[in-house]
Amino acid sequence: MAEDPVIRDTKAYGLTDEQRREKLRVVHEQCQADPATYVDEVVLREARDGHPDPAKLGRHSLCMTKKFGLQKEDGSIDKAAIEKGLTVLISDEAKRSQAIAACGVEKATPEQTANNLFECFFKYAGHPAHDKSSMAIFGSWSWAHCGPRPKEDNFEIEKNARKLTVPFQLAEIDNKSIDLTKMSFNP
Repeated sequence: MAEDPVIRDTKAYGLTDEQRREKLRVVHEQCQADPATYVDEVVLREARDGHPDPAKLGRHSLCMTKKFGLQKEDGSIDKAAIEKGLTVLISDEAKRSQAIAACGVEKATPEQTANNLFECFFKYAGHPAHDKSSMAIFGSWSWAHCGPRPKEDNFEIEKNARKLTVPFQLAEIDNKSIDLTKMSFNP
């Protein structure tokens, strides 16, 4: 069986931040396209907001970690891949060592291990969708997943039951400021 191109390219880890975000988006879409690993976007949003439902996320997380080469086909961890990935993402050696120890832990099931890998990578290396230059990691409104901000400083837009929350008046998209108060929005 030929190696998945996402795994092959990701193993190289010679990727820019933008390329890594694009790989994340592609892998997410591939796993969402498979009915066996599909998970409702509401569940994903809740997980990003700090309220994960491990039972609903497990198969999707496992699909993604396998495609990134962090878990082998049998669900076991590829410790070398985890170490290599965290080396690229975390420059501080002490923090990286702590992350490798925490992330390279096999749980009771491959799905639980995958969930732990995601939580662990996000805890130590951050969430790639929080980068302002990446509006499209998990759909066109990725900033909706960045967590709560004080209401008085927010401008909210709803589209298809998804909410976009950005700092009032100005938003940066690809390093360009846009005054959202002057935009029209037709859901």
